[in-house]
Amino acid sequence: MPIRLTMRTPLKTAPIGGVVALAAALFLVPQVYSADLAGGNTVQPPPAYPLKKSANGRYLVDSKGAPFLLAGDAPQALMVKLTEAEADLYFSNRVAHGFNSLWINLLCRPGTGGRKDGATYDGILPFTVTDDLSAPKEAYFARCDQMMSVAQKHGLLVVLDPAETIDHLKLLVANGPEKCRAFGRYLGRRYKRFPNLIWMSGNDFQTWHQPKDDEAALAVAKGIREADPDHLQTVELNYEVSGSLDDPNWESVISLSCAYTYYPTYAQVLKEYNRPNFLPVIMIESDYEFEQRATPLCYAARSIGQSWPAPPARCMAAGRSGPSPIIGNCRWIQPGRSRWRGLRPCSSHTLGSTWPRINSTSWWSPDTGLSTARRTKVIIT
Repeated sequence: MPIRLTMRTPLKTAPIGGVVALAAALFLVPQVYSADLAGGNTVQPPPAYPLKKSANGRYLVDSKGAPFLLAGDAPQALMVKLTEAEADLYFSNRVAHGFNSLWINLLCRPGTGGRKDGATYDGILPFTVTDDLSAPKEAYFARCDQMMSVAQKHGLLVVLDPAETIDHLKLLVANGPEKCRAFGRYLGRRYKRFPNLIWMSGNDFQTWHQPKDDEAALAVAKGIREADPDHLQTVELNYEVSGSLDDPNWESVISLSCAYTYYPTYAQVLKEYNRPNFLPVIMIESDYEFEQRATPLCYAARSIGQSWPAPPARCMAAGRSGPSPIIGNCRWIQPGRSRWRGLRPCSSHTLGSTWPRINSTSWWSPDTGLSTARRTKVIIT
């Protein structure tokens, strides 16, 4: 995300040769503005939410036991930037492009595209007392309720960050563990009625090694778990590379692992798969489109190519636990409320043309018999 541009060192990415050529071919499709698409889920019936772990603990399934291949977008600032009608239009666009999941932040400030005071575009603050977790403002969270309902109407899973840690970590620490835990219980009680939900704490959580920082973020998650034990939880830790289980303090709370990397994506997902205390793993974040060296061409190669036809053929993210990436575009994080209307992300069109083919395979099995060449053929034919 752009807020990190001055923090990270230049990336050393591995050559991706044929994958880049594949990505280029996939991008030769018409581009469409968000406003060009009508509302309604017209692509496929929604999964039977809520999601849970598979019997072998390797991937996600819906409530009927059907494997769930997560394909996500990251409109992190949606709660504070869009009206309900705009969200309805945007969700419709995402469904039409093959997405089934969205990463959205419940609280949002400049680091993820919001205002300094955390208010919505029309001035609704999240708390009646500034930055006091014990004083949530009903009008703000009612607005968030509306967004969750619209996402549910479209059959979209929401990966909901309760208090992302780019902008809100100091706030959490200042409030203290007890207030953080109580805030988590408040959120758990409020949102447990939405079946289309996974909780995800963190977000560029660089200082999770610091006990006070980790304790504060973890207290919110524990409070959520007390009030809402049925929904899956996870946490995104630090860039440039991490997995949720790097922090052992979270192991008793989470039921899903996030791989986060700015290096070849399959490597971190495979690392998470090979843990003795493994959980289902999703590729939560890599470069966003137009961030640093992530041109649309390179982005497709990383998010789609490296997560799928990556060597060795039977040890890749896709064959082992599902490629399940969440992708993103820098325009969501830039100032200005209407920039989402101009989104023409190439990754959207790539996803729309590839994911149905991937999903038609037994992607959840390491023994599908699909070689790398066959997997590539699945994508492009």
